Amino acid sequence: MSKFVKYLPRFGWKPVVLSTRPGYYPLQDESLLRDIPSDVRVERTFSLEPGRGSLAVSARANAPGRTGGPAGWIIRASIDWLFIPDKSIGWVPFAVRAARRIISEERPEAIFVTGNPFSSFLVPFLLRGSARLPYVLDFRDAWTLEPYRRRYPPWRERLESRLEERILGRAAAAVMATGPMTEAYAARYPAVSGRLRTITNGYDEDDFAGVGPRRGERFTFLHSGSLYRSFRRPDGFLRAYRRALDENQDMVKGSRVVFVGNTPVELEGLIDELSLRDNVLVLGYLPHREALRHVLGADALVLICGSDRMEQSGKVFEYVRAGKPVIAVAREDGAAAEVVRECEGGAVVPNDGVEEIKAAVVGCFRGEIGGGTDGLKRQRYSRENLTKKLAEIFDEAV
Repeated sequence: MSKFVKYLPRFGWKPVVLSTRPGYYPLQDESLLRDIPSDVRVERTFSLEPGRGSLAVSARANAPGRTGGPAGWIIRASIDWLFIPDKSIGWVPFAVRAARRIISEERPEAIFVTGNPFSSFLVPFLLRGSARLPYVLDFRDAWTLEPYRRRYPPWRERLESRLEERILGRAAAAVMATGPMTEAYAARYPAVSGRLRTITNGYDEDDFAGVGPRRGERFTFLHSGSLYRSFRRPDGFLRAYRRALDENQDMVKGSRVVFVGNTPVELEGLIDELSLRDNVLVLGYLPHREALRHVLGADALVLICGSDRMEQSGKVFEYVRAGKPVIAVAREDGAAAEVVRECEGGAVVPNDGVEEIKAAVVGCFRGEIGGGTDGLKRQRYSRENLTKKLAEIFDEAV
């Protein structure tokens, strides 16, 4: 959202931002606030959301080997019954009240709302009677069609599907983050298919300004971004890397894998299981600019995706901008693979293809797989160009 706010004024649209107060989300990169122009009005409201303590209990309840006990069951049940469509529903009444005040003061021409969280989609829907402004929805993730969505009771699934259909039905347009997501929503809701558009994530050239590469002494395969226990698992890649080391002794002292970002606790156990402690470094979460230093300093970049076509991962765009070889562990027909192939950025290998992954790893190490060199193709994914597409949607909506 911050990148849209940054570039919209260049295309004739002055944004006003409505959000929650700081502190509701555990990970916050304050450096991203630099994207917000100084003359943009930012309103922050209170939100009745589950506190970090309850979220911590819920996380422990879902840890491997734990049932969660009574506390975990109560928290999960309360979320199922009370927090629909998500835990941010407690923000909606405060957001609606603030939005009415902003509308009376600023006289905007349209409302743009992004999700996840999808509670935010309720705000323009509830305002439609009084504000009568066209609204555009931004699906950075799928809602009810999210492939990795937690399974809820059937009554809740039906309720959310009806809610999603009604909100989409009133929207002037809906923007999807990937082409496969647009296709999936057009198939589910054919009545609104003509109002669906695709605007992917992208890279911002300004983010790379003044960022020097952080290089390692060894050939470095870098993965930047979050990994999860249920999907985007690094198992296949690390097993392939282990096999590459066994078959290429010069790689043992001459290469390493670095993970930047949040990782599941199981990763440490997998590293020990594969005897990779001397060849794998886990750095954890880093601020965006520091993470970019590692991206620019790496010799090859690793993208690990899940098993669904809709998944893309925003990191792929910074990868192709960096111009380094990319090993995309992803579906051949998926959204991430499409970007890598289009920008001629490296190799696409299947999630379960250990031999294919190994061949790509060795190929990068030997210099047989190069990075993307077609700057014109990757420019279509610049944040400025993507925001121009969004401004055109606003122009049509009003």
